[in-house]
Amino acid sequence: TLGAGEFDHIHDVAPWPDSLHPTGATLDDGGHAYAPTGLRVIKTHLEAPHVPYAPAARYLFVVRDPKDALASAYHFGHSVAHIYVDVRFDAEEFAAICLADRIHFGSWAEHTASWWPLRARDNVLVITFKELLQDLEAVVRRVEAFVGVELTDEQRARVVERSGFAWMKDHDAAFRPPMEPLPGREPAVMVRTGKRGGSRGLFSPETVAALDRFFQSELRRRGSDFPYERLIAGEPLEPTK
Repeated sequence: TLGAGEFDHIHDVAPWPDSLHPTGATLDDGGHAYAPTGLRVIKTHLEAPHVPYAPAARYLFVVRDPKDALASAYHFGHSVAHIYVDVRFDAEEFAAICLADRIHFGSWAEHTASWWPLRARDNVLVITFKELLQDLEAVVRRVEAFVGVELTDEQRARVVERSGFAWMKDHDAAFRPPMEPLPGREPAVMVRTGKRGGSRGLFSPETVAALDRFFQSELRRRGSDFPYERLIAGEPLEPTK
């Protein structure tokens, strides 16, 4: 949309085919015809083998510290549950479920190990959550070149603004799950803090260390050379393009 962001909900323009809830946009609704590139955004949480591959498509893989992703899932789970019932579950118990490999929405290691080997392809771009927080404009410029769009300075500034935490937080309803709360209850919150390191304030130091060992072990078990320690240390991944 060249930064216009003209939608009531992100799923009105970006289909999410693996969602448990129906979305407004579909894969065959012709949405690509209105895009500057002739392409359209498709959201997915699927591993690479389950995503159709086409040389003309562009694949953007965003990777995050899995401990922070787990902390985010913990808070998001509470937020979603509270639209129906009053419930509170223990963070350490939630981490224990992950350490037992019983998280029902999939494996971070499996997902990462499936996409990481594709990073050298011309139509695959890997960026980190840290890069998004550290220099959003630089990431926007990389994506701009990656998808073949030339933005004016004004358009780029608008894209940066509307991709940032403050704007998304102010427009949370455009990104939250399409689930109506019961009368008298608040809707779920999608955009919470937009920061790194949330796992350290939620889980004990021992659990944080155990999670690091678990995710590294899961990557090794899959034969992945993903640079986990460098990611956790906060160093940027070396751009392949």
